[in-house]
Amino acid sequence: MKELKNLVTVTGKLVKNNIEEFKTKKGVDAIGGSIVLRTADNSEHEINFYANKYKKNENKEFTTEESYFYKQYMDAKNNLKDIEHCSEGESPDIVSITDGTFTDNDFKINGKLVSSNKINAKFINKIEPKDYESTVLEAKFEVEGIVEKITDEIVKDVPTGNLVVTMNAIGQMVDGFGKDAKYEADHLIPIRMTVDKSMATDFRSAGYYDGCFTKFTGIVIIKKEQQGIHCLRYILRLLYMYFRIIRLYFCSFEYSK
Repeated sequence: MKELKNLVTVTGKLVKNNIEEFKTKKGVDAIGGSIVLRTADNSEHEINFYANKYKKNENKEFTTEESYFYKQYMDAKNNLKDIEHCSEGESPDIVSITDGTFTDNDFKINGKLVSSNKINAKFINKIEPKDYESTVLEAKFEVEGIVEKITDEIVKDVPTGNLVVTMNAIGQMVDGFGKDAKYEADHLIPIRMTVDKSMATDFRSAGYYDGCFTKFTGIVIIKKEQQGIHCLRYILRLLYMYFRIIRLYFCSFEYSK
């Protein structure tokens, strides 16, 4: 099985540095947390990280040698400057994430199960000040998966004219590295999309159907909407028989102010 696309890249100003050292429930020394990056459209994207402090040997036992990513995250924790820690007249660091992936993120609000998506990554790249002017602050993605269903959006028993599309991205297990790597489907990552009514006809005519495999690419926008809805919006370029630009909106979760 080939490697399937699940890639998120984010470049933005560092709003919050939440990387910390901690012990897991099993008592393992670790480091992780998140950073929040603000793109040019004022979206704020949370990127999550995790690494064990110590390397493991061939028997999968912890050694006393610190892991590569532990060192990298400690450096980020101690040296990356976010907006909260800038003095007057200072600017926050600009950071680029080039290996992010969508993961599923289920939680409960007022007893109701809500499914959303998180972005996980490994590498943190600090942009040099000399490159600021040529750096585009944006969040982009490319993901492959299976369309589970396409339905009309109904709000309070009234059709809105929008379409609701549920796509299952395919999470994979990997064995080996580089050209020798072997990939195996491991789990599904559901992503809920709403196609704006102005583009619904074009979407229907593009030939999408339940069970089809396709690839979506585009930019990610996160905004606080009216009525306390916090939506994760993906503006997509849909790749199928033709190239069409369709605007899709993914609602990640709702909350009350």
